[in-house]
Formats: sequence, C-alpha cells, structure tokens
Amino acid sequence: MAAEVVESFDGGMPLSLFLKGYFARNKQAGGRDRKAIAGVCYNYYRVGHLLRSWPLHDALIAACLLVDEPQADLVKTLKPEWANFIELDFYRKAEALGIGAEAENLFSYGQLLSQGLFAAEMGISMLKQPRLFLRMRPGRREHVLQQLLVQGIDYAEPFEGCLSLLNATPVHSWLAINRDVVVQDASSQQMGAAIRRLVPGAGPGWRLWDCCAASGGKSIMLHDLFGITEITVSDIRSSILHNLKMRFAQAGMPHPKLVVTNLEEATFNNSSQFDLVVADVPCTGSGTWARTPEQLFYFDSAQLAAFGRRQYAIAKNAYVNLRPGGYMAYITCSVFAAENEDIVNEIVKSSNAYLIDQSIISGVSFGADSMFIAVLKKQD
Repeated sequence: MAAEVVESFDGGMPLSLFLKGYFARNKQAGGRDRKAIAGVCYNYYRVGHLLRSWPLHDALIAACLLVDEPQADLVKTLKPEWANFIELDFYRKAEALGIGAEAENLFSYGQLLSQGLFAAEMGISMLKQPRLFLRMRPGRREHVLQQLLVQGIDYAEPFEGCLSLLNATPVHSWLAINRDVVVQDASSQQMGAAIRRLVPGAGPGWRLWDCCAASGGKSIMLHDLFGITEITVSDIRSSILHNLKMRFAQAGMPHPKLVVTNLEEATFNNSSQFDLVVADVPCTGSGTWARTPEQLFYFDSAQLAAFGRRQYAIAKNAYVNLRPGGYMAYITCSVFAAENEDIVNEIVKSSNAYLIDQSIISGVSFGADSMFIAVLKKQD
C-alpha cells in the first residue's frame, strides 16, 4: 500500500492530505496499519533522492532502515540480511547498502544555503521527525510543569520557557492551548529573543503590525514579551484571520485590527505609522522540510526566483508604513540565501533601511525548524 501511495503521489498537495484521501478510499487499513503505511511513505521521502534508481519496494525498505528511528520489525521481516545494520549510524548504513558515496547528497542544494548552514547537517536533519515545542505563557509555568508531572510526560527545556516533547504528545487534553501554552517551534520562539535584543525600547504604547500574520503566534509572543497591545494583523486569507481572532480570544489578548490585503501587489494604507513591523514572508518552507520531507523530494530550485520577487515586493510595501526610526523584522522559514540575505540586500539598496543584524537560527541540534531573521531600522 505504501508503494501505491508513492507511485500515485506527485507532490501537488501535502502528503498528509493525500494519505487522508487514500485511506478514505482504502478502509481495510486499520489505525495501526495506517500509521505504519504513513511511516514507510514519509521515510521514503526523507531519503528518496538517494534511492530513486532502486526498485521501489527495495527503496521503501531501505528508507525504513536509513532513517534515525528505523522501522526495525519491518526491516527484519522483509530484509533479514539487513538486520545487523539497524543499530549503525546513517553513514555506516549507507555504506553497508552500497550507497556510501552518495550519502553526502542527502540534501543536494548545499550551494544555495544561507551562511552558517551546511548540506551535511541539513541532510542528517531530514532523517528524523522534529519535536513538538510549546512556549509557556506568562504566569502559567508552575501550572504547566505540574501538569507535565501529573501526566508523566517526558520533556526537555532547551531554553527558558520553551518545552520540547515527542511530536505526538496529546497536550491539548490536559493543557489549555493558547492560554497555558502556545504551540510554537523553538526557532520561532528564539525570534522573540532576537527582536528583544535588537530592538531597544519596545514596550507598551508601541504599534505592531504583523503583516503576514497567519495564525498569529508571533504577535502573541511579542505581546507577552513587550506588553504591546496596539496590534494590527494582516493576511491575504480572510479565513485564517478569523481563526487568528479566535486564537487571540483564547489567549486573553486584546482584539487586534484585522486587515485582508495582498501586500505583494499594493501597500497597506494606514492612518498612522508603525513602530515595529514583522514580515514573516511566504517562502519555500525549506527550514521545515524535516516535517514535510516530500517538499524536498519535489523541490525545483527554479522556484526560488518567483519566491524572491514575491518576498521583496511584500517587504518593500510593508516598509513604507514603518515610522522613521522604527524597526522591521524580516523573517523566513527558509534555509536559502536567495530568500534570506539576498532579499535583505535588495531592501537596503532600495530604501533608507539600516541593517542591524541578520542570522540563521538553526534548529538542527535540538529537533526544531531552521529560520532566518534580519532586523532593519528605518533611518530618521
């Protein structure tokens, strides 16, 4: 059944949605079978570039061996001669399978990466499902940690206020999402620390515009960090702003100003200028591909030019509504320089923006996404 999925899937939609439709048509697969089939498919896309020349069934089994958490029973049953390889690290397993020379190409876009990232570490990061991260809301730490203890949940705290748990942990059953904790990747949480370090004076009375707001996680975080209550959020999708409004209510947040706008085509006409603009622009999502490995499998680097044009247009139009002396945080969940440093360079060249700092926040070492942030100041 996993082979049927891979043969019919073309990358035109998220694999999770495709699997949902496939299982709806193949109801003979029970819950445990569905989990195993989905696991085989995701494993294949995690290492599929290495195995494209293999017969599909062999490639599926090999992928289940090569990943960080092998499907050991499947490998032992279908390829017992590989059983002794299960405990080896990735490179030794690849060598045992005769693909050691190709192992460095697990992530084959190394020449396109932002400064500070390396193809080898990006490839290894693809082999494991990232963790689930929670950000504890102000005043809720004691309650949250008590619930973790009561439920017997194993967790880590990679930095203060950030909880790292197994991806499938059912936190919604014993914590109030958005009131007690916000589901937010660790690298995204570190964006707040970067803004706090690079934007002096931010606090109550500041006007914040989250111009590609999506679900609003960064706005909630900046409210928690700085006490900002005058918040404008915008997005091209009215439905997602409706969901954001509900999320703000759950979080006990002040009602934001909601604006549906396409910043790629036009600037947002605002009666007053903003002190802080957060532009988390649409991108390839390459920093999150360990969660959606099918996107790496089907990625075409020619897409970067179109993304770049869109990102520059959004950032340029957002910058117009920044007050003199105000700050803009340009953010992507991309690992590619064409979406990161290159766009920041264009913004600086075409405006009076001053670049304070830019950096990649790599989540590779602790099972998180990777993101890019640049903080710019509009000169007086």
